[in-house]
Amino acid sequence: MQGRKNSLKESAWPNFGRKGSAFLLLLLTLILSHSGVLGSTVSYREAGIEMEVPEGLILEIDNCFLTVVDTDRTMTLRIILSSLQVIEQFYGPLQEELSNYVDQPEVSEEHPEIRVNDTLQYYAEGVGLHEDEIVDWHLAFIAGGRRSLLIVGLGDISPHMDKIKEFYHSFRLLELPIPPEPEETEDEGNKAPDTGVTVPGTV
Repeated sequence: MQGRKNSLKESAWPNFGRKGSAFLLLLLTLILSHSGVLGSTVSYREAGIEMEVPEGLILEIDNCFLTVVDTDRTMTLRIILSSLQVIEQFYGPLQEELSNYVDQPEVSEEHPEIRVNDTLQYYAEGVGLHEDEIVDWHLAFIAGGRRSLLIVGLGDISPHMDKIKEFYHSFRLLELPIPPEPEETEDEGNKAPDTGVTVPGTV
């Protein structure tokens, strides 16, 4: 593909307009500072995962999603709860999930699943289309917690891979008690979940 672009637009992610997203955004805003979290330990209770944000990367809220950006905002990693459980290869269900964020994704490299701190992690990268432009993408799939995580990266990823790997290798299972799944009623079936993202000292 020609004309590949690594630049990241502010509108690089779609707005899905899910019911209850305003509630979720308010919840996350109360928990994370609006300027983001840099160099902190973050607990993601909905996923049952705890993670360290390395110096040089910032965790923040973007359109009701958790994202990690570099200080110059040349790349972003979007952290998404996934319904998938086990990943052995890119083509199939994982490709379908990535297609929600990148059109016509083509994998150029994938890495076998590895175990990190009792989590199972799989990585892949390639090219695809986003808003009719050719972009590089990076993907990580983190399993082993209460819910799996899909992390989709766009932008100038390569210069930040050491920090990104440090971020992934910090993922560990939460040792704190994990609250039970909330019961859904017929009227609340589409309500956005309380993801319970916490930064020690902020709540």
